[in-house]
This record gives sequence, structure tokens and C-alpha cells, in this order.
Amino acid sequence: MSPPVEAVTDANVWIDLRHGGLIPAAFALDVTWAAPDIVVRHELRSPLGTGLLRRGLLELTLSPAEISAALALRRAYGGISAADAMTLALAESRQMILVTGDGPLRRAAKGQDVRHHGVLWVLDLLVSAQIVGQRVAAEALAQMKEQGGRFPQEEVKKRLEGWGHGP
Repeated sequence: MSPPVEAVTDANVWIDLRHGGLIPAAFALDVTWAAPDIVVRHELRSPLGTGLLRRGLLELTLSPAEISAALALRRAYGGISAADAMTLALAESRQMILVTGDGPLRRAAKGQDVRHHGVLWVLDLLVSAQIVGQRVAAEALAQMKEQGGRFPQEEVKKRLEGWGHGP
């Protein structure tokens, strides 16, 4: 039996999952979801943030050392926001998986050798755990894209074809 996954997220993950109607499903996974307190308070304003906290999202406060690390990350990777730098600092210091769809944050995570994934990874987990079926995952992905979610087209195509919803 593998240990439960611990993942720290930015705001856009939850926005995409809300658009796809998959927030309840995400909390059915064997994943401990967390976000920095700044993300919860400033980027996931009510009612989304409140609902996520009610479902079990952990609101993490950075230690002074993590705040210093976030400041250094922000200087090193000028394209990331303060909230993104804090999210990355948490993932790095607490050895959590970073889940984000933000390009600059993903590049910074790669530069720091931090394990990271996006919303497509969450969809893969949901399907493999049989929490949602392939058709539901494909429809959710279509909704996320329709609402402005940006995903790597090759990866989307591969999933849709694998789920029997390809061209």
C-alpha cells in the first residue's frame, strides 16, 4: 500500500476543477490537498475558498524560513507571483507535490527539481481510482477548456483518445 499523496496547489487548479464540476471528486482521492494561506485568503475568495476548506483543504502558514525561501524564489524566477513563490517554497520545503497549471510556476518547479503536475494529472488519478468514469473526465476537461483552462494540446488529445473521446 502506498502512502497518501500530499499536494500543495495554486488557485488555478481549483478554478479549473470547479469549472469541470470535479471538486467533490478531487477530495475523494487519497490525497491531502493543501494551499498557502495567502492563496486561500486572496486568490480563492469565498465561496470557493470556504467550500474547499470545508471539504478538507489544508490552509498552510509558511514558516519564517519558508518565507525567506519564497522571496529568494521570486527573485530567481521573476515570472512568478508572490503567491506562486510561496506555493513553490512549501512544496520544496515540505516535500509535497506541486499541482499547478501555471507555466512560469511549472518552469520554476522544474528549475528547483520539485515534483509537479497539473490538472490533467488529477483527472488521471480520478479515472484510475474509478472515482469518475472516462466519459465524465472527458466532459469535465471539455468544460474546463471552454471556461478558459489552458492545457497542453498533445496531452489533451492523448487522454481524450485513451478515454474513447478522440477525433
